[in-house]
Amino acid sequence: MAKQQHITWSLTIALALTVMLGPFSTDTYLPAFPQMAEALGVDISKIALTISVYILTMSIGLLIGGPLSDNFGRRMVLVTGLFITLFASFAVGMSNSIGAVLFFRVLHAFGAGWVLVSVPAMIRDRVSGQEAAKLFSMIGLIMVIAPAIAPAVGSTILEIASWRWIFFFISVYALLLILIAWSIIFAHMPPRVGPRKVANLMDGYLAVIRERRSWPFILWQSACFSVIMVFVTQASYIYQDHFGLSPSRFSLLFAANIAAMLGFNLINRILLQSVRSIRILRFAT
Repeated sequence: MAKQQHITWSLTIALALTVMLGPFSTDTYLPAFPQMAEALGVDISKIALTISVYILTMSIGLLIGGPLSDNFGRRMVLVTGLFITLFASFAVGMSNSIGAVLFFRVLHAFGAGWVLVSVPAMIRDRVSGQEAAKLFSMIGLIMVIAPAIAPAVGSTILEIASWRWIFFFISVYALLLILIAWSIIFAHMPPRVGPRKVANLMDGYLAVIRERRSWPFILWQSACFSVIMVFVTQASYIYQDHFGLSPSRFSLLFAANIAAMLGFNLINRILLQSVRSIRILRFAT
């Protein structure tokens, strides 16, 4: 078990900012879909495909990055993921074809997966029990708030520059996270986890697969997340192309959707005090 450590506010904020890379990478450029489609000479559905390939590749990055983090250390995986994100985001901003955008979005997603899988691992290295629960709760709150502000950041950039600068912004944000990682996150990093035997890297995944009781809930969560991603990938088309809203108004409506999710999340926490979680899950579905 990891030695319990005191978590400072600076470290909490640093980890939260790192987690925000995920929502920023998917939601910041949503208002730019029409502009990107026009600039690249493709249908807006092709631009929406960049979200789909991103999520698919990021999931692979998560699966690979977790075992690598256990085997080679959190620092290597996190920093490598940030450098990949920095390069790939800049490359997307410089791309002039949908093929190039898709390729570098795949690379971007792989790096982001390594970054996002490192944060909960570093939390578990430092704290456990109630302290870990509090920190994960804070990270969860950031994961809800970040998608609400990300499109607003994107629409603000579009007011003064082209869609390319949204990806340049993500690239600069990744550079900022590298500096934060070295100055704050790794300042009091515990000894390196591992090394573990390569043969044991997949033991955790195999243990979950062998537990048949987990299968329905894995499929349930996957289906619910898929519904969210269908909305995210098509939101720009629905709001901007179909209803003709401006990027700023799109950002407001998207934020309203996120606010509704946050509201129901809070209601869920209240209901859990008196209602079984499986009943809430069935009713919500």
